[in-house]
Amino acid sequence: MPGRIVAATKDYLSQWKKTQNRFYTVPIEPSVHGDGTICWAKSQKQTVKITVDAALFDDKNGTDVGLIERDHSGALLLAKSRLFREIMRPSLAKAVAGKEVLSWLKEMRWETAIIESDCLVVQSIHTTICMQSRLGLLIEECKRLMKSLNNM
Repeated sequence: MPGRIVAATKDYLSQWKKTQNRFYTVPIEPSVHGDGTICWAKSQKQTVKITVDAALFDDKNGTDVGLIERDHSGALLLAKSRLFREIMRPSLAKAVAGKEVLSWLKEMRWETAIIESDCLVVQSIHTTICMQSRLGLLIEECKRLMKSLNNM
């Protein structure tokens, strides 16, 4: 697992560095995971794009939730993280990350935002299935937050 995290982090850093180059053009052919091509794309004007993720840290005995907010040109507006003093299952950590970003968006009152995540839990937000668990409660909270936000 640590090897996958390091590889994914290096891939993400490579993508970010390429988006900072003004002269880089996105290839026409589709990218293949791990080939180093750009997977992140700039958003429309007046729209922020927020990338959210969670990571588990045994040495900190906790789960860290982080988000990166960028404007339509790709410029970094904000980076934020929060450490929870609890080791969570990955699916629960991702749901916590989703709830955190939605709560933050509601607080910031952005007019239009795009939320990006590699999380399959996001699909659960769009289902009608109700799970009787801590994960289910978090997903229900995400659903309530989504209803209170416009243009997300």
